Amino acid sequence: MRTLIQGLKNLSFLTLGNIISIVISTIGFLFIANMLGKEDYGKLSAAISYVSIFSLLTLSQMSKVLIRSGSRDPKKIGSLLERTFGVKTAFVLIAIMVALFLLLFTPYSLELKIIVLIIIPDLFYYGFESYLTSIFMITNRMYFIAIFQIINKFAFVVITISLLVLGLGVIHIAVALVVINLSILFITYIVTRKIAGYKLTFKFIWDWKLMKPTIIFSILLFCGFVGTRIDVLMISLLRPVSDVGIYAVVERLVDPLSVLKNLIAISFFPLIVKLFKEQRPGAKELAIMAGGFGSIALAGAFFLAIISGPLIDVLFPDYQESKAIFQVLVFYQAIGFMTLPFGLFLQASDNEMSLLKISWVPPVLNIGLNIIFLKYFGLIGIAYSTLMVYSIYLGLSIWLTWSRLLKGKGKKSIS
Repeated sequence: MRTLIQGLKNLSFLTLGNIISIVISTIGFLFIANMLGKEDYGKLSAAISYVSIFSLLTLSQMSKVLIRSGSRDPKKIGSLLERTFGVKTAFVLIAIMVALFLLLFTPYSLELKIIVLIIIPDLFYYGFESYLTSIFMITNRMYFIAIFQIINKFAFVVITISLLVLGLGVIHIAVALVVINLSILFITYIVTRKIAGYKLTFKFIWDWKLMKPTIIFSILLFCGFVGTRIDVLMISLLRPVSDVGIYAVVERLVDPLSVLKNLIAISFFPLIVKLFKEQRPGAKELAIMAGGFGSIALAGAFFLAIISGPLIDVLFPDYQESKAIFQVLVFYQAIGFMTLPFGLFLQASDNEMSLLKISWVPPVLNIGLNIIFLKYFGLIGIAYSTLMVYSIYLGLSIWLTWSRLLKGKGKKSIS
């Protein structure tokens, strides 16, 4: 019960912060998408999508390993950061170099390549933000995450709208994005250093005990990204930037559901780790979590699909093509909520290696289905592909959890 209460407390801080952030960013999104138009919004979305895929090379999932180790012994968090900072920095620099090199071979226009070049330094933010905020999670200071997130969103929205009112464009918005993110990252570093008292060193220390799960988690993230989040990038490589804008608006509209799902995962992961250490939850608890999340999410998806048409007519009159795409894409989020508990139980019980057995399926399917469905169905085919991939992955997650945990084959089986 104490674990549940602490989890709900953590979730309340993050939820409040995210609700405020979502309200701020949604209001800004309404102005920015309409003021930029489909083509310029497509350029900005394509550039962000291109850079974000290389964040997968920054070992961003190292934070999950730090949370798991630190939750078991919070006194170790400072030394964990000191031992891993050198290798973390190396991977961030590698990600930047790879992004720069591959940009030469993209079919992007010169303007779009310039926008990408401006945003590439944001990989420092992608790489270190979750790495540092893991200290807030381990020490139950979730309110710092909420505060910094609100400041970040507010600053970006205000500055971006101001730039557009002044007649400036996408390039200036890209500069603002990077400056704001790196500023927030620096403030996060100052605060976390005071809490944990660590001293960062650039010495390259390869601790296999920490790096093995980090690499596994990073591979899982890569597969998850390619399996469901590579859509905008693929459209930017295969279709005009105006199509990127049409699809990116839909992804942005359903994104709050992804934020909520991530909040639940972040809040409950360290607590589920402790739960496995203290006792072994049963199949009933897992079924209640999956069924509860799924039922609420499906009801919400049906409601959003019904009201989406009139809302897009009013709020995004230039994005009429987005309506049908939204009515399909919103349901993949509901399936994602049903999948979430299975992944959390496996990772919390040190069974992340077993997830590799199924992690290759979504990226292979999504890339192939995207190409085929885009050809035969147009942009909405990308949404069909995502929905199908998530449905298949849910079935595989249920099977894997049953075989590794419920039947007692995992490292820490459920009784």
